[in-house]
Amino acid sequence: MRRILLAGVLALVLSHPARAQTSNAPPTMEELQQMFDSKQFQPLLPKLIRCLAIKGPAAANFDRYKLLMLKGETHANLKQYVPATESFTLAIKEAPGKDDAALAKATALLMKKCREAGYLPHKKGPILPVADPDQRKAAFAALLADELAANTKKFELAQNSESLKPALDAILLAADMMCLEKAATGATLQTKPLLMGFSRQTSQMLNQELAKLEAHVKGVSADANTIEDFGKGDVGKRGLDSSQKMKLADVVTTAEQIGAAATELEKMPIEDTKPYTEAKEHALRVVRDAGIVLRADYGE
Repeated sequence: MRRILLAGVLALVLSHPARAQTSNAPPTMEELQQMFDSKQFQPLLPKLIRCLAIKGPAAANFDRYKLLMLKGETHANLKQYVPATESFTLAIKEAPGKDDAALAKATALLMKKCREAGYLPHKKGPILPVADPDQRKAAFAALLADELAANTKKFELAQNSESLKPALDAILLAADMMCLEKAATGATLQTKPLLMGFSRQTSQMLNQELAKLEAHVKGVSADANTIEDFGKGDVGKRGLDSSQKMKLADVVTTAEQIGAAATELEKMPIEDTKPYTEAKEHALRVVRDAGIVLRADYGE
C-alpha cells in the first residue's frame, strides 16, 4: 500500500514539472515587499540573501539597490544594526542616482550609531526610533547635529592645511553631513556651503598629488630602462632597486586611496562631480602605470 502511495505521489509530481519548477523559483520583488509589509522579517532574510546571490541573466529580474535597501530595512526592524549598516553601505554602489546613493549613505551612517531601540542623541533625551523610515527624520537630524559639533575642529584644521589627507578627510565628512541633512530635511542648506568650500580646495590638491605620483612613476620607469654597462661586456637595463619598488608600492596605495575617495564623492549629491570623475580616472591610470613598471622584465 505504501509503495502504491509513493508511486502515485511521484507520478503526480512528474506530471506537473512546471509546478515543481515554480515552487523552487526565487520570490519576485513584489512578494519580497509583501513579506516586509506584513512584518515577516525573519523568514524574509534568507529569501533576500538568495536573491542577492543570483548571478547571470536571471539577476536582471532584480534591482540590487532595492534588494539591499530592503535587506537593510529588514535588519533595522530586527534591531540588527551591524548587518543593516553593511547592507545600506553596499546599496550606495548600486544606487541608480545621487539622491538614492545619499539616502543609502545617510541610513548607513545612522545605523552604525544605533544601539538597542534606536539612536540616542549626544545631548541625551529620548531614544529616537529608526525602524520606520517615516519616523527616521528626527534621528537623521539629531545625528547631523551631533556629527557637526564633533567634527568642528577637524574642519577648521583642514581649512588651514596644505596637505591632502586632512582636506580629503574633511570633504568626505562634509559629504556625509550633506547626506544626513538631505535625509532629514530634503535640502542641503546647512551643509552645502561647507562641502563646496572643501570641494574647491580638495579637487585642486587631488590634481596636484596625482600629477606628482604620475611624474614619479615616469621618472622611475625612465631610470629602470636606462641601458648601463655593468662591465666585462655585460650591458643591460638598470632595473629597479628595493627602494624604488617600495616607493612604487606606496604610489599604488596612495592612488588607490584617492580613487576610492573620488568614487565615493562622485556618487554624492554634489552639483559638479566632474573633478572627482577625472580624479578617479587619473588615479586608475597611475595605478596601472605603476603596476606595469613594477612587473616589467628588465633582464631582456
